[in-house]
Amino acid sequence: MRLGCQSITFRNATPPWPLPAALDAIAAAGFEGVELTANTLDLLTPERLAALVGERGLQVVALHLNSGNFDPEAKPRNPVDMDALRECLRICGVPFVLTSGTGGRRPDDLARLLGAAGRELATLGATLCYHNHGPELEQDARWLAEFCAAGDPAHVGLAFDLGWAARVGAEPAVFIRRFAERIRYVHIKDTAGDIWTELGRGQVDLPAALGALQACALPWWVAEQDRCDGDPGESVRVNGAYLRDWRRTAAT
Repeated sequence: MRLGCQSITFRNATPPWPLPAALDAIAAAGFEGVELTANTLDLLTPERLAALVGERGLQVVALHLNSGNFDPEAKPRNPVDMDALRECLRICGVPFVLTSGTGGRRPDDLARLLGAAGRELATLGATLCYHNHGPELEQDARWLAEFCAAGDPAHVGLAFDLGWAARVGAEPAVFIRRFAERIRYVHIKDTAGDIWTELGRGQVDLPAALGALQACALPWWVAEQDRCDGDPGESVRVNGAYLRDWRRTAAT
């Protein structure tokens, strides 16, 4: 697998880091790809984004947006220019689009909405994945199970988030094995109570979770740390080192 990094660590810093500086730090930490919010396209063209990541030897692994953007009748939080998104997929060759937020919809309704979106995105070479937070995993992941049962596995996968599983008191490895056939993408993260930590410094049983992930044969493992107390560049470096060590050990 290849290693990517969610740029949220830098966006949530105080003050936020400019994108070029964040990309420099991600590349210096040994990552091969970066996941970005789709609202990045409000600030620069797809051509400029392709140049910024390409100059640093990175790939845009995924763009993340709220699920309301796929509903023409909704007023989504953080609306995205969907034409710019499609153009970015084409120009940057982005393999994944992540979406999150139920918007109060029933799991079967959201599954149908995203199924239609996923079929369109597939024509652009991208796989649509639903990213969980905590509520979808409560009550033994009842919401997520109903979503998967109603959805089209050919066009909507799961972007499974280890940290949110841990925060609802579950063992991430258990859910990974349960939903393995639908997982297409992963956020690898750690948490200590309600504080996001660098990988290996929290309470998540990462060896068990990563061991379960290996069976999913995902093309990308993506580190995500929503916030950090110190230098986000150092946090990203720690996270990259942890995953590279794991990948090296797993290969021997």
